Amino acid sequence: MEDRKKQAILILAHRNTLALKSTIELLDSQYFDFFLLIDKKSRIQDFFDLKKISKSSTIHFSERKNVHWGGFSMVEAMFALLECARDTGYYSYFHFLSGDDMPIKDNEIVFNFFENSYPQNFIDILDFENVNKNSYFYETSEVIEERVKYYYPHMDILNRKGTNFIGKKLIYLQKLLKVNRLKNREIEIFKGSSMV
Repeated sequence: MEDRKKQAILILAHRNTLALKSTIELLDSQYFDFFLLIDKKSRIQDFFDLKKISKSSTIHFSERKNVHWGGFSMVEAMFALLECARDTGYYSYFHFLSGDDMPIKDNEIVFNFFENSYPQNFIDILDFENVNKNSYFYETSEVIEERVKYYYPHMDILNRKGTNFIGKKLIYLQKLLKVNRLKNREIEIFKGSSMV
């Protein structure tokens, strides 16, 4: 590999799925190392067989977190993965995936694309001005602003099924109390995917 720098595949997983195993098989090479954060709600023993799949890449398990979809715990999990990779070695790129993602290109194509693009960043940010209004991703700027304007403590306490009813009540209460975390702050809000 001479001076070619490895890239880190950071995976947030809660189930040992066929997609997760296939991702490791497809990207396993001298080009990548894997860093997995296994949700604390899952049995870690269910993931030990993943190390047997890899022939060239190294698989590391990061500090575990109790992750709740849509909660701040997802951000904490992403930081834990980044810190684990940073403490392990130097990587030219960090790729965030969920345990259900799978690459559609061969490992060498993926590696070469990013190596030839270095040091360009690939952070997914939705272009509000040009997004198709019929798209699944479309939301009004008011809806997106509301996600930042109010507090959502229930997202890291309840599971997804319990958040809708309680969440609506908490937002309604904050509107009555005129809560606004954006007040007196000049912040430009962007929306993008958490995994790219």
